[in-house]
Amino acid sequence: MHWANKKVNDPTDSSPRPSVTAQKPEAGGSTPTYYPWEDHTKFTRQHDEQLLHWVNKRPEDWNGWWVGNPRGCVVYGWGHNHRGQLGGVDGAKVRGPSACHNLALLNPVQLVGGEQTLFAVTPDGKVYATGYGAGGRLGIGGIDSVSQPTLLSSIQHVFITKVACNSGGKHCLALSSDGDVYSWGEGDDGKLGHGNRVSYDRPRLIPSLSGMEVVQIACGGAHSACLTARGRIYTWGKGRYGRLGHGDSEDQLVPKMVEYLASHRVIDVACGSGDAQTLCITDDDNVWSWGDGDYGKLGRGGSEGCKQPMKIECLKGLRVIKVECGSQFSVALCQCGSVYTWGKGDYHRLGHGSYEHVRRPMRVTGMQGKMIVSIATGSLHCVACTDTGEVYTWGDNDEGQLGDGTTLAAQRPRLLTALQGKRVTRVACGSAHTVALCVEAPRAPRPPPPPPLECHLLRDMPPQLVCNRLVLLHQFSELVCPNLTMLILEGNLDQLRSLMFYSVKEAAFRKAVMATMVRERQHGPVVELSRVAARRARRGGAGLAGPAGMRSVFGQMVARLPALTQDALALPHRVWKVKFVGE
Repeated sequence: MHWANKKVNDPTDSSPRPSVTAQKPEAGGSTPTYYPWEDHTKFTRQHDEQLLHWVNKRPEDWNGWWVGNPRGCVVYGWGHNHRGQLGGVDGAKVRGPSACHNLALLNPVQLVGGEQTLFAVTPDGKVYATGYGAGGRLGIGGIDSVSQPTLLSSIQHVFITKVACNSGGKHCLALSSDGDVYSWGEGDDGKLGHGNRVSYDRPRLIPSLSGMEVVQIACGGAHSACLTARGRIYTWGKGRYGRLGHGDSEDQLVPKMVEYLASHRVIDVACGSGDAQTLCITDDDNVWSWGDGDYGKLGRGGSEGCKQPMKIECLKGLRVIKVECGSQFSVALCQCGSVYTWGKGDYHRLGHGSYEHVRRPMRVTGMQGKMIVSIATGSLHCVACTDTGEVYTWGDNDEGQLGDGTTLAAQRPRLLTALQGKRVTRVACGSAHTVALCVEAPRAPRPPPPPPLECHLLRDMPPQLVCNRLVLLHQFSELVCPNLTMLILEGNLDQLRSLMFYSVKEAAFRKAVMATMVRERQHGPVVELSRVAARRARRGGAGLAGPAGMRSVFGQMVARLPALTQDALALPHRVWKVKFVGE
């Protein structure tokens, strides 16, 4: 079987490219340039089959060869760890950055902290939790605490792109790639959005948001918010002080659109804890705030609250791209890399060098000249990350959450020297703990060892040539497998089976299986079987339970198969619950 020559740029190949000379175009057309590893006279079908056999037999020989720009992931954590929220780090109070090996193994794309909890989202859309389990806030079922990252198994069939949790919060939201929103944890005030005040220890779909194309989620201590692709903002939960923005103080048990901003496109939202505020950014370069106004945390001067969104005029034109809410204070990050804070000033949470409350946004001057690209707020501390990977911390430090080796508060941003040179790309905070995600410099994958004996056709080929061919085969598999339903697998196309990467085929099959899963069901149909009847049927001495063994436990199961409908077979984990009657 021959494939059309196609130029493939291999991002993982750090070796010099072989010299390739483009052929002179012929009249009426052109001859494409191709690389030696695309030459199907050198690489026959047998060569490719042996190469894939090698990969399947000894996958460790090929680590990193088809993951673009292979990088090492390192996660550091510090601060309060009494409940194991740092995911396996030793010590109840960790005063300096310590490697979180179990979290790093997940290669997380997002880390988010809550009230003594930590969540990690992996590249394959799975969510892991660690820390305090009270109220079901971890989402793993039950209220037990765990000190190691634990999979949220009830939504492992859903591809999760983001998790939201307030640093002082006891509930969480999760956003799927399909735009669905799930919630779990403490249900007081209706903040889970299910029309009640019930707590749930496993993620539960918020049905009223289905079909809304949600693209952003946020949690406060007692309320929640989300944004849709059209820029609409919905809020729900505790309504006291007008934090929901609906013009009143009523609790909302299901998501409700903030009508006041219906004519604007909202691009970011943040929710506070305690006597809370809500902030958002619209695409016309305005920042809005509403809710409780104590200590000036709404940013308009004074301490007056409001029940509908109002602009923070002094932030107009500063190109704010991110807002965050801590406990009684607010933070804004500008496109230029500047950080502004305002609100309650004790514990030095604002980073201005004093305990004074600040009622209008004030620039944090301790990081002048630095380009801040990521910010995170704990209950009483802040963390900022620069474009060069440096980390600055300030605020309360009684649990070592600033990572400087002490428990002394920092009045202004202080460079975290322990992480210099670590290439930090993201930071996250829980109530009094902090994590930093570091990415090591790109590195070329190591050359594979000699091929197995049965792969004799590959022995005399240059290793780099074989490696590049493997990358090409993997890219081909990624193109073909997701589109198999569009192909008629008859005749010669059937030969593709032996040329597809097993892991890519498995991923496509898993996606098809997941499409038939039923959400929020822990098992499928209950099948009643009788071991007592099976034992009685064997007393005849023939060794079989009834005619042809149909009264055996297995035979009883077979007899019940025709009664199982298609709906009964669409299960979360393909699990049937068996009940043995008479026992």
